Amino acid sequence: MEAARTPEALARQEAELAERGARAAEDRARLTEERERIAAAEEAPPNIVLRDIDVNTATEADIASVISVGPRVAAQIVEERNKRRFRDWADLIHRVTGMGPALAVFYASSCGLNVDGKSFDSVPPDAEIAGLIYQKKPQYLVYQQYELNRKK
Repeated sequence: MEAARTPEALARQEAELAERGARAAEDRARLTEERERIAAAEEAPPNIVLRDIDVNTATEADIASVISVGPRVAAQIVEERNKRRFRDWADLIHRVTGMGPALAVFYASSCGLNVDGKSFDSVPPDAEIAGLIYQKKPQYLVYQQYELNRKK
């Protein structure tokens, strides 16, 4: 015990304590930076570039790349299209189960999907809405990113 109270031991303990304090301050600063970076990324709208994707002519991968559609619905669309072309949105909604809910149709149309060049009832493609949909459900782009990486 006496050795722990020597001036050298006390100085060493003070230095270790100061070093731990400096490391803790660095860790707090890194944590604050990371929190700020995450908050900024969540607030910043993604840069969404919309393309017109026609269900009667596009590839399955192109259809799947539309935010809110995904691979399963794209496969259903292509399977039904191979039987016969889609006449209009009502035909698409009737034949493709994944396009049944009104919200899914709104999302798909506002993200660039169309039937013979026509958006769903006055819901033209809108990058701002597509960005909001993406922020709410970012997994919509997972398949698209997978396809892009696979082609490289």
